[in-house]
Amino acid sequence: VSPSDANLVIDGRRAPSARTEREFQIGTTVTVAASRPGYASAERTITISAEGSAVELRLEARPLEASVEVAPGPLVRGLASDGIRGYAADRAGTVYAIDPSGRVLWSVATANGGNENSAPAVTAGNIAFSGAAERVVLNATDGRVLSRESLAGSGSHLFGRRAVPWGNRLLFPSDEEIAILDVQGNPTGRTIPIPGGSKMTPAVVAGVIAIADQQGQVLLIDPESGTLRSSVPTGMSQPVALAPATDGTRVFIVGRRG
Repeated sequence: VSPSDANLVIDGRRAPSARTEREFQIGTTVTVAASRPGYASAERTITISAEGSAVELRLEARPLEASVEVAPGPLVRGLASDGIRGYAADRAGTVYAIDPSGRVLWSVATANGGNENSAPAVTAGNIAFSGAAERVVLNATDGRVLSRESLAGSGSHLFGRRAVPWGNRLLFPSDEEIAILDVQGNPTGRTIPIPGGSKMTPAVVAGVIAIADQQGQVLLIDPESGTLRSSVPTGMSQPVALAPATDGTRVFIVGRRG
């Protein structure tokens, strides 16, 4: 069987390798089956002749396991996942949870209609979704609404800003500051000012908040004290709605003009 790491089963018994020989009585009907993740399974039934029989199975690559109809309209940006379920939002601002079999477990409508670039964020068993009109935090298991708050003006997430998990808390950015919320989306009373203002989504890297201001300076902020540790001037211009990428120790930021 090809590929050579596929599972081969001959007459109900697992073969030790993808190329094997086995003896049967002449006239016996034998089923040969092969399977491998990412490939379509194959099966053939043969009748053993006096001359013997050779069977070759070539599995067809099928990396797409399933196609799932989730929402009546287009899903926006990408899926988020906690390793248990996938989560997505559509153009109408509705949030969906999908299990690994492709079943839609729940959906919750929000006031973020006309959604163009807002996606859910996963944190500690909950889902945070924000957009132009409101922030909603949902229970990941059943979609129960844990908190809901209207957004407007400098607090709006019109361009795809989103909440960022930070331990058992959430960092929720606006134009001038980052609010610290509990894991259910309730305000803790703490805010962190952003010198120079920013329309970005922050990242937490090695215990430090990284975000770029409207003038393109990368700011490194201590999340516990809220103090600015350092800033790095760059040539970026108005990094609107972007989020830093990180490998856990370094941070990578690009402006909207590349």
